[in-house]
Amino acid sequence: MDILKEYGIKKDPRFHSIGKEAIGVIIYWVLYAVWAFAFGYIGTLTPPEEYTYIMGFPTWYFWAFLGTAIIFPVIGIIFSLKMKDISLEAHLSEEELKNEGELKG
Repeated sequence: MDILKEYGIKKDPRFHSIGKEAIGVIIYWVLYAVWAFAFGYIGTLTPPEEYTYIMGFPTWYFWAFLGTAIIFPVIGIIFSLKMKDISLEAHLSEEELKNEGELKG
């Protein structure tokens, strides 16, 4: 059953682009959390006598906290720059809807 067809609603092409961006943001945050927690957990498994150090910090701490403070913001900035601006106007003409559909490319 297709509710859009049943009620005569045209599918907005902006939803495709917005959905892809939303999935990308969720994946970004899941990777960020897994990265931070994985390195933090690895640090709890290593005895302090066996630590190696980067810039005076234990390696696991450097990558869990300082690495995420540098790596993931850069990835987030790059990701946000690749997002397209989409008009949020409720009533777009058919021509504008067609042009925005072509922008999603």
